[in-house]
Amino acid sequence: MECWVLNESLSVILVCCRGAWRRQLDKNLKFHKLVAYGIAVNATIHIVAHACNLERYHQGQSAEAGGLLAALSKLGDTCNESYLNPIRTFRTNTTSELLMTITGISGLMISLAFILIMTSSTEFIRQTSYELFWYTHHLFIIFFISLAIHGAGRIVRGQTPESLLRHNVTFCRDHYAEWQAAAPCPVPQFSGKEPSAWKWVLGPVVLYACERLIRFWRFHQEVVITKVVSHPSGVLELHMKKRHFHMAPGQYVLIQCPSISWLEWHPFTLTSAPQEDFFSVHIRAAGDWTAALCQAFGAEGQAPKEPWSLPRLDVYFYWICRDSRAFEWFADLLLSLETRMSEQGKTHLLSYHIFLTGWDENQVIHIALHWDENTDVITGLKQKTFYGRPNWNNEFRQIAYNHPRGWMGLGGMIRGSGCLNARCVSGGISDIHKGEAVSSSASHILILFSCLAIYYFEGIQIVENMRHASKELC
Repeated sequence: MECWVLNESLSVILVCCRGAWRRQLDKNLKFHKLVAYGIAVNATIHIVAHACNLERYHQGQSAEAGGLLAALSKLGDTCNESYLNPIRTFRTNTTSELLMTITGISGLMISLAFILIMTSSTEFIRQTSYELFWYTHHLFIIFFISLAIHGAGRIVRGQTPESLLRHNVTFCRDHYAEWQAAAPCPVPQFSGKEPSAWKWVLGPVVLYACERLIRFWRFHQEVVITKVVSHPSGVLELHMKKRHFHMAPGQYVLIQCPSISWLEWHPFTLTSAPQEDFFSVHIRAAGDWTAALCQAFGAEGQAPKEPWSLPRLDVYFYWICRDSRAFEWFADLLLSLETRMSEQGKTHLLSYHIFLTGWDENQVIHIALHWDENTDVITGLKQKTFYGRPNWNNEFRQIAYNHPRGWMGLGGMIRGSGCLNARCVSGGISDIHKGEAVSSSASHILILFSCLAIYYFEGIQIVENMRHASKELC
């Protein structure tokens, strides 16, 4: 049991680690859940074993009991004897007797706290009432305090080392009737086992306390909100600054809003680029706390704009970059479009493919750790990033297969657009309406879909803004 206690203590520390160490422990939540399941199984075995032992102790005091069990149970009735059986009479109620001890009370507290923590950690509870999950999880404080004092009652007893030296257990267990008379078999002496759970808990708890102190110190450092942007579909964008704060790709921050709750902290992935002089998050109103946050910033009540009646457009967006940081400036807009289309059931309108042609060893390790997650580690989108350059022949051939009678247009910012035009024709796309070719930097080959997709969702004004942005980028 002590091993699971240590692992659970460590899993609490792993969940609370931040920064660079946190990125090295990306599987800590899975480890935390695995340890919880292990504790549940071992705790069940532990409780059942104690229940069986108590029943056996009780039967040892009955008139029908005999043999070694009866001899051990009667020890302690006379002077100079120590008892082994904590149930002293057959008339004793084992449940009430247990609940009058430190062991029984702390064991009950441990069991109740653990049951509440596990049941409130289900996916359904977290989605419907995150506050219940958050507050109930802090019962771990009662769990660990009770665990540390659980063995103080010393209900589990064993033979003392001195008695073992004088009492030959192998020989004397078959001669229990002669314990008083036989020299090799004096009356055995018993004492409670030393509690040891606190030794396993102390180290991780100290680490956790240090982490909380560091977080408390950081909490008192000033954070300035420099910009608030309200996006469609209930998405709130916050730009913030903090002295001596340097972000890293994939990092997240914990946000607290005192006007909503002093105790709730919610994690959000940073959406800004590392080279920017601010850090930002995008928060969607998906629950009570996020809805209250949007209301606190005056971003509530914005009804989504209805799209104009346009012919059905299927947009294929290809974005190729050498540096992963180049994705940062457009990823938030892609995420907003992705969310909006999913809500309206129009996911067919946009099929985007992002290619990264340059990476280093650290990025490879980071990508491998996050590969099985639902969102991409680089962009945060549902569509995973491809690595290397696209095979244009295969890509255009697949588009032609999907739209055998459709009208195709090739537009945006393209280097070598004539080559792509030829590959479109060879792929089976004969009716090509090519947009204006714009010179781009050598690190980008970008087929920009923004005019089509954003026009559908946001209107003419944003299209004009994106045109200016595209020109400035070039």
